[in-house]
Order: sequence, then structure tokens, then C-alpha cells
Amino acid sequence: SVALLPLTLPASLLFPRPTPSIDGDRLPADDDPDVMDIGGIERLCEDLGVAVDGPTVLVLAWKLGAKRMGFFDKHEWMTGMAQLKTDSREKLVALLPSLDEAFNTAETAREIYRWAFGFCKESATGMWRLLLQSSSSATAFRHLAGLVDFLESRRGAAGAPRVVSRDQWSSLLDFAAAVPDDGVMDGYDEAGAWPVLFDEYVEWRRERGSTST
Repeated sequence: SVALLPLTLPASLLFPRPTPSIDGDRLPADDDPDVMDIGGIERLCEDLGVAVDGPTVLVLAWKLGAKRMGFFDKHEWMTGMAQLKTDSREKLVALLPSLDEAFNTAETAREIYRWAFGFCKESATGMWRLLLQSSSSATAFRHLAGLVDFLESRRGAAGAPRVVSRDQWSSLLDFAAAVPDDGVMDGYDEAGAWPVLFDEYVEWRRERGSTST
């Protein structure tokens, strides 16, 4: 078995059940005894020195196979840490740079991006903004900044999209690979099988005649 991660803050602070940590500390049980909620994740991030709403935590959640945003259950945590061969705070800190660089690999960026749709239940633009915080996002997710600006500019307008479908979300990667990120948008085929959202976005960009950066 793999021990709970020995953090500067005892692991028992992360999972509220009175479970022994490496230090032997215990806390009273809570309503969800096997779940690290947002409070526990915030304490984890503070201890590790990373932003709770940044891309590093998103990649960690992907590595752990997390099913819900803002929560890690104990099985996800234990299994994920075992797969990462990480059983101490020091090892997890040493792993952080590789998490930050995950988007530098095109295939990994695609895997995280596809997974993120099901992980994010509330706001597509919110998740896109989080992805944009990655230092490699301009390469991995071309057009993302422009698309977010477009959707924000249309908010509340008649006929404006209120949700982003899985097809629209997934098609962005192929769209980004096929269409240059400039005001001309040369290479975009209006007769192609793109979601209507991209037709509207391209028209908006061409009217502006500017890049999304």
C-alpha cells in the first residue's frame, strides 16, 4: 500500500476522516470522509506553492484521473500518487515542473484538452481561460484567446451561443491546426463541416482584421 502524502500540513487535514497520517495526526470526521474538497486542495496548493486555479493543478487532476472539479477522492489520490511514484512532499514538488510542461507535447495537450470538457461542468470559457494560463498555450491552443474574446463579446446578444457542445470543444483542436491565427483566416473553408460557432468566429475575426493575441 502507498502511504498518504506527508505534507508540511498533515495529510489528515486534506481528507477529513480521522485517518492516521504519516505524522499520526487525526481530525474529526466530516460529511464526506473520503474526499479532498476545495478547502483541502487549497491547503495542498498553498503548501506546494502553486495557484489553486492554475494549469498545474489541472494537469495534476488529469494525472489523478479526477472525475469532479474541485475534488479528489482518496482512491484517485492514492492510485494516482502510486502511478506517479510519488510518496512524499519532496517528490511531488520535484514533479511540478513536468506538470507545468505537459502542454509542450502536442499529444499530451490534446489528451488533457479532451479530458477537460467532461471535467468542467460549469463554464467552457472559464476552462479555456485556465488553459490560457499555461506558458505553452499559445502553441498548444491556437485561436483559444480569440474564441474566448468572441464569446465574451457576444454574451447576452440575440442568438448568442449559451453553451459549448462537445463537438465544438473537440473541433477547436483541428480548427487551430488548419487555420492560421491572423485577421485573414486564410485556409478556412466555409463549406467545410465546421460547427456554426466557427463560421461566426471567423466572420467576427475577419471583420476585426486583427490577431487574437
